[in-house]
Amino acid sequence: MRHADRGLPFSASSFRDPVASTHVLADAVFRIVDEGFAAQLDQALALPGLRPFLDAGTLIATEPCPTAEVNGALMVGAIPAQGYVCYRHPRIAFPSYPYEWAPQMLHAAGRLTLDLARTLLAAGFGLKDATPFNVLFDGPRPVFIDVTSIERRRPSDPLWAAEGQFLRTILLPLLLERDIGLGLSALFLSHADGIDAVEAGRLLGRWRMLTGGAFGLVGLPALLSRRSQCQGENLYAPRDTAPDKARFILDHLIGRLARRLDALAPTAAQSHWTDYVDTRSYEDADVAAKAEFVSRALAGSGGRLLDVGCNTGEFSVLAARQGWSVVALDNDTAVAGRLWERAAKEGHDILPLVVDVAQPTPGTGLFNNQFPAFLARCDAAGGFDAVLMLAVIHHLMVTNGLPLRAVVDLAARLTRDRLILEIVLPDDIMFRKIARGRGELFAGLTRELVLAALAEKFDITGTLDLAGGGRCLVSCRRKGQP
Repeated sequence: MRHADRGLPFSASSFRDPVASTHVLADAVFRIVDEGFAAQLDQALALPGLRPFLDAGTLIATEPCPTAEVNGALMVGAIPAQGYVCYRHPRIAFPSYPYEWAPQMLHAAGRLTLDLARTLLAAGFGLKDATPFNVLFDGPRPVFIDVTSIERRRPSDPLWAAEGQFLRTILLPLLLERDIGLGLSALFLSHADGIDAVEAGRLLGRWRMLTGGAFGLVGLPALLSRRSQCQGENLYAPRDTAPDKARFILDHLIGRLARRLDALAPTAAQSHWTDYVDTRSYEDADVAAKAEFVSRALAGSGGRLLDVGCNTGEFSVLAARQGWSVVALDNDTAVAGRLWERAAKEGHDILPLVVDVAQPTPGTGLFNNQFPAFLARCDAAGGFDAVLMLAVIHHLMVTNGLPLRAVVDLAARLTRDRLILEIVLPDDIMFRKIARGRGELFAGLTRELVLAALAEKFDITGTLDLAGGGRCLVSCRRKGQP
């Protein structure tokens, strides 16, 4: 299949881009660009102003590569020798999407987009898109990946066509998350292109819409929406002014958007789980023994690690300090946001995501694989070298109703080698709290039963019964591992 009827091999991840097609492989990303646009792209990437972004890794590295190399790597048919230029990008280890982010991450993606837009403006270029789907996270660092959204701007044009997209996909989602607690997953899984001011106003209600910072973003645009509709196509007609004046207007616009973004900077939210480390049910001696057990089980290696139910990330940080590259999951947005802030501040290789592993993110977009499902991304990477499931399997069994063997199968799917798991038994106080009077349903759940289920898929390499009782740590290796 050809892309945009222009001879480019089709890719679901880039079907909307008429000048390029992007193909993600196991160890690299290839971008095939129309020759007419490639010269413009080369000029943009050579701009001195972009060098700090490239050096910091916040703009994806982009190197030309021979057409023959791409033809040899892709299973989609030959690329013509003339008319196209091929580029190679490094592959982000684990791609994630805005519906899996904490609001702090969306804010960081917005800041990077505006910083790039302002830098490009000074050199006569601009961004034709401003969606957060143009950004991936490499650990806690945002990386702008859509280099073909960089284009030379018309000097006399005082408008930024992507302004509306920036409002719909970054500013308004942050406002709704702050003011009414609308999670990014709820918004982006149903509104991939964001939400407009009229719909945001319905969600906020009349008084919220007309007060505070919401008025400029929601109230006024909603009140003016009828007038905009009356203008019809004239609203989007090209405009011209003196080049210096056009640049001044655009610089002022980007500055105004940056101030609005700053006003929506997320604060450290509280939730039931943000204080878990201070309120958990076992003693300091058990906490120290648990950390020592996990540290020993992870020692002497490194690689990619998945921390399921990471909470505020004490064990994600422990693993990162031992050289592991960590993807940390929690279905609580507040703890994921706090962990992202800590990882970004302290420089840990940790990517926190708001994902419920019992109901993992589905595939979305074209053919449901434009943005692959969470488990499909895990499979595409060949699984993780290690998985932590600390104080989480009782949540999966009690809260989510997963059978024990389903939990073991899930763990075996996620890890290709190590598993470190914490068994929490029905007599533990935290188990009784989440069981809410249904403890008799799990009366048969014993340490021996869990170990037997694990032994079907794993070789057990160590156990530790915590002194407080009711909890046991287990380290395992996938069967067949040396």
